[in-house]
Parts: sequence; structure tokens; C-alpha cells
Amino acid sequence: MEPLYPHLKNNPEGFVNLDHTINRFIKNLIKYDKNKEFEHILVNLSSTLKQPEVELTHRDGYKLIILKAKSFHYPIEFSSELIKFIKNTNNGILHIHGTASFIYDVIAPYLKNKPSIAHYRGGHFTWKSFPISFPKYFLIQPITLRFPKKLFVESKYRLNYYKKIYKIPKEKLEYIPGAICLEDFEVNESKESLRKIYNFSSEDVLILFVGRLERAKGIIELIESFRNLTNKYRNIKLLIAGDGSLKDFIINQSKRNEYIIYFGHLSFEKLKKIYKISDIFVLPTHYESFGLVLIEAMAFRLPIISTLVEGPMSIVENGKSGFLIKPKDTEKLIKKLEILINNKELRIKMGEYGRKKVEKEFNWSIISQKIFEIYYSMF
Repeated sequence: MEPLYPHLKNNPEGFVNLDHTINRFIKNLIKYDKNKEFEHILVNLSSTLKQPEVELTHRDGYKLIILKAKSFHYPIEFSSELIKFIKNTNNGILHIHGTASFIYDVIAPYLKNKPSIAHYRGGHFTWKSFPISFPKYFLIQPITLRFPKKLFVESKYRLNYYKKIYKIPKEKLEYIPGAICLEDFEVNESKESLRKIYNFSSEDVLILFVGRLERAKGIIELIESFRNLTNKYRNIKLLIAGDGSLKDFIINQSKRNEYIIYFGHLSFEKLKKIYKISDIFVLPTHYESFGLVLIEAMAFRLPIISTLVEGPMSIVENGKSGFLIKPKDTEKLIKKLEILINNKELRIKMGEYGRKKVEKEFNWSIISQKIFEIYYSMF
């Protein structure tokens, strides 16, 4: 984990406060396990651990087991202790989060004949990394994804891909999309009062982007499209929240253009308020395995503009909860933004549709029950 979280280097106690996607997943499962029928234990690897194994308790109350791993550069060496752990585990369910790394492919054969789940969380073939991604996604993964008893996938696109291209048996596949706890997305202050705090008027149309600040998220195309629109619409503002490699570029853009407001990386409580004051949410990403921010925005009744890629296509209904366009298509992005800028009624209609979709399909109270049912079926 150290390459992803440098603060964990020589610091196993750092795992106690880690707030990774998996940590939030477990936290929510525990929250909705009303009868406390499952004990959740998270196993992680550390290449800087001094002893072979450390047991800790995460701040959210579940047990952590940190195993000493060898070099991160060699998946077989790195996974050796995890393989031993899997082989010696005879009780419970092995829920493996992430299939994109070669580490998964190394441990996958040991999941066979055990109550095991492989949980897809991104990763796809790209021409840029052809020497690595071709064998991974066309030669190895079609085999290794067959070993676990169940395969959880976040998007319907991925579900169909695994059925048609990889020929994974449909009884092995389970559609488990990302989800949010709707009760956590309540903001007591009104939209009007919050806008006054942030110095926006009721006439302003606020367009929001939340995500990593990198080219693959389409932030360059968004700013280019927005600049075109400011010549015509004086009441629009582009709000940007996030961090990443293009942070300095975004800061410079906000200094040069009074219509671009950069908030930096926001805490969850502050981010909720920015969602609340906004009118339109835009994620013109080049690729997205899922896109949890889309669900968060829909929970706040924001119409969406995103792209025809894996994740957004499973979340946004084109023409109903928003618009989907081709990646890098700034002309279409400008047109769709104009439609929503000029039509408040449509924004409200799409926002309401999106909110209902979140309540029915992307709500942790529903998704958790489906996961628990699958857990029960594995014994």
C-alpha cells in the first residue's frame, strides 16, 4: 500500500485511519448489518512492516490484519504471504477488492473451491500500455476471473462485457454498483442561504466539477468549453473541487478568469454544501469504471453531463437524468451546457429523475441487503 499512501511507510498504525474505497465499503456494510451477523476483517499488505503480521483495529471498529510483503515490483513475491493467508483460511468469505493488478491474478487460483468473491473496481485495456495490458486483459484475466465463486461488477457495461467477451458464466456474475448512504447527503441550510455565504446570487447558474484534476477527467475540455460560453452568458460560474496533477493549471485559470472558482480538495461536509448550491454537474471524463461523484450529484438533484464511457453509461440515463456525449467532444459539451443553462425547468426535471434513480438503484440500504443475501448463499 505504500506506493499509494506514502504515510504508511514504516507506519502500520497509519492503516487505522485509512479512508480508502474499501474502508468505506466495509463501514457501510457494518452500518446496515442491523443484527451484526457478520464480522469484517480487512487484510492489507505492507512492504515496510518489521514483523510478519500485525493486528490492529480500524477507527470504524473492525479488525485489521497487516501482512509483511516483499517487493512491490514482483507480484508473485509480493503476494506470497497473502497466498499463505488464503490457503490457511477455512472459515468465512474471501472478498477480494480489485482485479486490475497482477497481484489478483497471482492469488486467483487459490480462491478456487473456497467461498470467494472477486470485486472488479476498475482497470481496462489501453494501447498506451499495450505490452502490459494486452496479456493482462486478453490472456490472463479471462482465466483468473473464473476462479472465484462470485464476480462482483460495478457497471452493466462490464457485466455484459464479461458475459459476451470473456464468456464468464452468468450465474457467477453479480451486478453490485457503487452506492451512497442517502441519509449522509442531507444539508440543513437552504440553497439560498448557502449561496449568500459563498457570494453567489440566485440568478447565477453554477456548473460543478468534482474529481481528480487530470487530463483523463476531461477538465481541459470543460474549461475550454466554459470559456466559450462566458462570452455569451454572464451569469454562469464554473466551480471546481478536487486535487491532482493539474492543480496549478486550475489555480492559474481561476486567477485569470473570475468565472472559474477553485475550491481545492474539500472535506465531505463542505463538499455537500457545494453540491447543494450548484445547478449542473459535469464530468467529461475520457474513461471511468464507475463514477461515484455522479451518484452524489444526482442525490442533490443535479442534472448530469458526462460521457459515453463505462461508468457513466451505467448511471446516467441519456435525456432523462442528464446528457451523455462522446469524450473530448467540446462542441457537443457546449451545446448540452447551453440547453441546461437556458432551461431551468429541464434542470429540475432531470434532477428529480436522477434523485429517484439513486433512491432505487444506488442506495446503500438496498445494495447492502443484496450483498448480504449473496454472502448467505455462499455457505
